[in-house]
Amino acid sequence: MLPILLCSISSFSQTFLTENQKLESLCKVWGFLKYYHPTVVKGNIDWDHQLVKYIPMVISCRNKQELSNLYLDLIYSLGKPKECKKSQRTIIPDSLKYNLNIGWIENHDLFSDSLISILVFIRENRSWKTNYNAKQNFWHMPLSFENKQPYSGMVFPGKEYRLLSLFRFWNVINYYYPYKYVIGEDWNLVLTEMTNKFKSAKDTTDYHLALAELNAKINDSHSGSVTLYTLKYFGHYWVPFKIKIIDEKAMVTGFYSDSLSKVDDIKQGDVILTINNKSISEIVTERSKYFCASNKSYKLFILSFYLLNGISDTARITFERDGKTYQKSIHRYQYKDLHMTTKVFINNFSNDTNAMMKILENHIGYVNMGKLTKDQVHKVMKKMMTMDAIIFDIRNYPHGTARKIAKYLNEDRKACVVYSTPLKGNPGIFQYEKPQYAGSRNSKYYKGKVVILANELTISHAEYSCMILQTAKNAKVIGSQTAGADGTIAYFTFPGGYKTAFTGIGIFYPDGSKTQRIGIVPNIKVTPTIDEIRNGRDEVLDRAIQFILTSN
Repeated sequence: MLPILLCSISSFSQTFLTENQKLESLCKVWGFLKYYHPTVVKGNIDWDHQLVKYIPMVISCRNKQELSNLYLDLIYSLGKPKECKKSQRTIIPDSLKYNLNIGWIENHDLFSDSLISILVFIRENRSWKTNYNAKQNFWHMPLSFENKQPYSGMVFPGKEYRLLSLFRFWNVINYYYPYKYVIGEDWNLVLTEMTNKFKSAKDTTDYHLALAELNAKINDSHSGSVTLYTLKYFGHYWVPFKIKIIDEKAMVTGFYSDSLSKVDDIKQGDVILTINNKSISEIVTERSKYFCASNKSYKLFILSFYLLNGISDTARITFERDGKTYQKSIHRYQYKDLHMTTKVFINNFSNDTNAMMKILENHIGYVNMGKLTKDQVHKVMKKMMTMDAIIFDIRNYPHGTARKIAKYLNEDRKACVVYSTPLKGNPGIFQYEKPQYAGSRNSKYYKGKVVILANELTISHAEYSCMILQTAKNAKVIGSQTAGADGTIAYFTFPGGYKTAFTGIGIFYPDGSKTQRIGIVPNIKVTPTIDEIRNGRDEVLDRAIQFILTSN
């Protein structure tokens, strides 16, 4: 009897699948068919409904054979797959497969040979038609994944629709996120981790935190999921002053409301050490997993908005002032009581008080790229061309002026950027486009020093502008790590109508160097210090002037 029993146990262990393994397989098969199968890509089938219908059926499967048969039934219900000569003739070089995650279709531990065979056939005969599920513009760049059904009324969906949220997003990122290969985690393991969180979410807040945590997994400064429920979780009460996180401390850098800050005698330069007996580093660790950012520099910037808010209208802080440590209670206010619009809130946070243009000592010109408009470029650059050096401050968000400026800085056209875009008919594959150029032939180009200032506020088009200005012959970047998210934005909607976005195309230097997560690497690194902010100095600008005068 013992050999028979051992054989039975061995057979059982080979075929038994956990509920989460079955659900993860459904996510992958459903998403694969969504973007590869010629019938599904037309958009005539309610593919969300198919997923919701199959979830309980998949869970009830007892082994891989039953699971495989179920998927075969689903595939054959779409009509017999046909050959596509174009797909068969298309050979994708290995150099373009760096972002592809589709090897699971040949997992013999999970699928039967017959299912693997038909999945491979669909892969080799994939649809080349415009995919209804991934709206693109003329250059094949995804712009929107706003599915027809946002399920706007589903504040806290049932289990099947919570899993739909997860499976939709996982597959969009799997096939259409150009930087999946650098997110820092195995995307398959992310699915494993998050399946249980979405399936087991106990209430509305739990579900919305799962959305935020899932979104944060892609580590993209263009992305993020904040809803009324996550805001309520972190707290609807805000402090009336601005902070910057430096050296695991929160320093007061300015005010949203001078009068409300004076109520609690909050002064610029105060350094907060603890909030309600929690250190700044503890709060950063607790909240960090819910906020999406490409790197630590930008994550700390985002967390600065949410570090001091809470569920009560008061908080107890420990803080430093003039070398001494104090404790006191401070007031927090609802956002509406700060009388701040979102736009004013963000602009005020950057604390950009510099003029659009000014002439510094030693014949140095300064241009604030966040305030310079296209129609001002000629007048400003005509003045700048007479300077011994020009400082372009991009610690802000420019207005599409860099290409016009480059015509004054370069003696000829120079390659500045290379894009990677989705290869039509090949979800998961990104192709490199021809280089983009900046500048034009100009014998009277500017020959002085060009300095570019950048920091964590330098994001997306600001980073792109840096790359264009870096083509100038004597250009140097001074500052700290930028946000590390460059490229157009693609949009996505979670069930419930909750929106997010992510970087839609890849951006590289002409030599292939990456900017995603890395950002624009400064030639001279200058990181703001507590003493600098307290004394009202701009160390980055000071260092730029020092470099111009000494070349060091």
